[in-house]
Amino acid sequence: MHDIILSLDQLMTNSIQANKYGNKTQALKYFKKFEDKKNEAIELAKQAAKDGNVKLVDEILGCLNKLKNYYKSNLPIETKEENKHRLEEIFAIYNQGNFEKTISIINSQLEENNQNPNLYNLLALSFFNVGKLDLSIKSFHEGLNSFPNNFHLNNNISVVFKEIKDFDKALLYGLRASKIDPNSDEASTNLGNIFFETENYDKALLYFKKSISLNPHNSKAIYNFAVCNLKLNNYKLADEAINLALRHQPDNHEFLNVKGQIFREMGRHDASEELFYKALDLNPNSILTLNNLGILLQDKVKYKESLVIFKKALNIEPNNINFLCNIANSYLHLGLNKKAIEYLDKCLIVNPNFDKAFSLKGIIFAHLGQKEKSVKSFKNAIKINNLNADAYRQLSRLQNFKAGDPLIKQMEQVYNNKFLVPEERAIMSFALGKGYEDLKEYSKSFKFYKNGNDFYKNKYRPQIIPEEVFFKNLANTSIDIDKNKKLLKYNLKPIFVLGLPRSGTSLIEQILSSHSKVEGMGELNSLSKFIESNLITYKEGFSPIIKKFNKEEQINLSNFYMGSVKTIDSSTKYFVDKMPHNFRWISYILNSYFSAKVILVERNPMDNCFSLFKMLFSARQQHSYSFDLEVLGKYYLIYKDLVNHWKEMYKNNIYTCKYEKLISDPETEIKKLLDFCDIKWEDKIMRFYQTKRSVNTASHTQVRQKLYSSSIGSWKKYENELEPLKKIIN
Repeated sequence: MHDIILSLDQLMTNSIQANKYGNKTQALKYFKKFEDKKNEAIELAKQAAKDGNVKLVDEILGCLNKLKNYYKSNLPIETKEENKHRLEEIFAIYNQGNFEKTISIINSQLEENNQNPNLYNLLALSFFNVGKLDLSIKSFHEGLNSFPNNFHLNNNISVVFKEIKDFDKALLYGLRASKIDPNSDEASTNLGNIFFETENYDKALLYFKKSISLNPHNSKAIYNFAVCNLKLNNYKLADEAINLALRHQPDNHEFLNVKGQIFREMGRHDASEELFYKALDLNPNSILTLNNLGILLQDKVKYKESLVIFKKALNIEPNNINFLCNIANSYLHLGLNKKAIEYLDKCLIVNPNFDKAFSLKGIIFAHLGQKEKSVKSFKNAIKINNLNADAYRQLSRLQNFKAGDPLIKQMEQVYNNKFLVPEERAIMSFALGKGYEDLKEYSKSFKFYKNGNDFYKNKYRPQIIPEEVFFKNLANTSIDIDKNKKLLKYNLKPIFVLGLPRSGTSLIEQILSSHSKVEGMGELNSLSKFIESNLITYKEGFSPIIKKFNKEEQINLSNFYMGSVKTIDSSTKYFVDKMPHNFRWISYILNSYFSAKVILVERNPMDNCFSLFKMLFSARQQHSYSFDLEVLGKYYLIYKDLVNHWKEMYKNNIYTCKYEKLISDPETEIKKLLDFCDIKWEDKIMRFYQTKRSVNTASHTQVRQKLYSSSIGSWKKYENELEPLKKIIN
């Protein structure tokens, strides 16, 4: 008999004898020596098999099997019961969150009994909960070495690898766990979470569905299913799922937060806001809900309110780069570029490689006319994150592409990258549309423009009928100007420049703002804010109800609006409000008490509409009509009906400026503009493109150029593709 067999037999006997006499520590020491010798024996058996020594292999294996059965039959029942009771105590301590104590107890337990996989599992999870990741993974591996087919060890190490973003290992162990127990909803949920984290939402959805089928009462899995559908823009399914989850847990703030997100994406902004506030009532410090509410308020053009929410979130997490960036974005839209840069600089101190901060800086520099700084910022963003689609889009608007431009090839590669999510691919489509338009490859250009628009058309599903009903109601409730009305005295006189977006409103504002007595204020939202809050009742699913606009409301509107305007230059006598969509409020403007001038800018409808189709606005929901050529054509027609009504009703109180006339005979048209506004001529007004001011609109690049006619009739290059639009407009 080989010496190693005698040694194994002796060590086993000594361990059992020590255990019988109550000396468990000594018994464990003998057993550990036995385990070491057993591993040595196995290696010896492997070598003997290679050498053809069948006799020695049989002796070793026979000995090991005999000793295994011998140890089991001689292990006292009391010890098994004792271990079970002790394990229940450890679970209780772990569930109380006392992880350090759990670690201490399990380490001492493993000295006596390393044959229980639950001990390794609890030890590894405890290390994870106290932030000791290396020890956590080491403990999982030690457990898996002895128990490779234990479900909990495989599933939980998968969860840990997912949390530390090691998705390859997370998937490896997650699939093993699912194979060990195919009927575990826990394993399916974990696999769904892994695919969700890697933005493979289609696969994630499959595992979440499987998890729900295995356990229909698992509200967390139902919640995950809702979130996944939200990411895939399946809003109806997402809404149905989150409603089911809320039936299980009606006061779950996470569930309410997601329902708020779904409503936001569906365009139900008021209902969304209500849900976010309800979620915050349940958990006031939920940073996810605070962030989502802040973004919603930005969507609703409530930038001051959004700042309050983002700053509250920042107090909870002072170094959160997303909050710093979102605050900067709100300041940007409020025209406070210096404050926006300040927060972006703070953001880059926390994380010098945050590409979104560089992108926002690029936008601010573009608005300020600092093209070189803008281009550099966007290139920095792309260098950090090669898949930053919006940085490419913004960069494409700042340059004219020529044949062989390497940026086109780079954008094509990014567009075809399998890791690019669908919305980022849609954004990249607009960049490539612009690039190929510059290269005069119009068919290819239109294909990309359409791809981008199709994504957002499917996301927002624009409808024209509610707008049509609303516009008709505005026309029907409009009132005549009271010629005997005594106007209130204000220090400033407003000039409203309005019309369809992309009609030339920014150009008119830039021209007027070049005058020494005129200040351009950009797109002010205070007029809409007052009207929509006080004079119109919005009820979901119904046409808005328009209230009477009597003298009291007229004075209140006038005081609110004029009180909201803060000019930079004390010598300013006039200011320009260039909010295009104020065309809806012409009756309110002309019947207020602030002696306003109204300039309606009109452009060739095909050029205007195609320019809208090519432009991806930051407020996408508000411009959703532009994502579908047929809807866009119909929107133009109802817009035209409304402004024709205003022109007929208010005649000389509205000055209609034709974009094409302005381009062909600028001096004559500009003089007419100034005469209408009662502003004296200044020669420098013809050098408007040299005016140093921030232009926070989509036309920030064009208004800093001399007048050019290349955009007139540009739609004809795409005449075949634009046939659906042309047919409706004509």
